[in-house]
Amino acid sequence: MIDLPKIYRTMRLICLFLFVALIQVSASTYSQNTKISVSGNNLTIEEVFGIIEDQSEFSFFYNVKQLDLSKRVNVDINNEQLKKVMEVVLEGTDITYSINNRLIIIHKKNERNPLERMAQQKSVKGTVSDENGQPLPGSATLD
Repeated sequence: MIDLPKIYRTMRLICLFLFVALIQVSASTYSQNTKISVSGNNLTIEEVFGIIEDQSEFSFFYNVKQLDLSKRVNVDINNEQLKKVMEVVLEGTDITYSINNRLIIIHKKNERNPLERMAQQKSVKGTVSDENGQPLPGSATLD
């Protein structure tokens, strides 16, 4: 006998997974298709970042204390992909970038991405026990 509720449930899950996969593909291609125009003389890198934020849905994430974004650049880029703009702006610096969804993470070339460092924080798991080795009910460990 055919179990129709189970088949419908499976079909709904498949549709949900396909929808999530399509959304992910759409998000990853946004950075490849976004065109930016930046033109100006003697602009700071930080000012160029502001122009990029104004023309797109991207935001920048960086530590002001660790990075010097006051370097001045001359830029004349018309309708280019974000990757090209970032290469031109960061050329000759010890700064690089990575893109995570619509967040551009700026960091030094010799450092790991700050989001990767935060994701690798260690968690502690265990059991709180009394002097006899018996688990204590209602107890928990905190990070």
